[in-house]
Amino acid sequence: ALIDQLAAELPDRQRPDVDALRSLDLRDQAAVLRRRYTEAQMDFAAMLAGKVNTAHHGLTHELTASLPTVEAVTTNYDGLFEQAVRATGDSIAVLPMTPDPAASRWVLKLHGDLNHASSMVLTREDYLRLPRSNGALFG
Repeated sequence: ALIDQLAAELPDRQRPDVDALRSLDLRDQAAVLRRRYTEAQMDFAAMLAGKVNTAHHGLTHELTASLPTVEAVTTNYDGLFEQAVRATGDSIAVLPMTPDPAASRWVLKLHGDLNHASSMVLTREDYLRLPRSNGALFG
């Protein structure tokens, strides 16, 4: 659904054929869209962030945040877990983007963060660069 939403935002001349796009792996679909956004001089990362960003966290985030743990690891881009943690009164560092030694908890975001658009992992190329750019995170 996210791919379909992103494709729909493109101007007609840049919009790929939906059937042809769906025949590709999801990571390759994202790469096609990123390229088309670049051709249209549109900000792919900003559009992606706008599609997945929300102001309200849900029950799952609250339940996860209520667990008596100091650390968490996720592949999510959004800040909903961080919102839920802050709602408990705890502070949280978002790694590797915004380390905070004074924070009482931390979350490691393996696939990036909406607030750091260039860090988001979506395409095959993004996945392939992870061992080079963030190899230590996977240890």
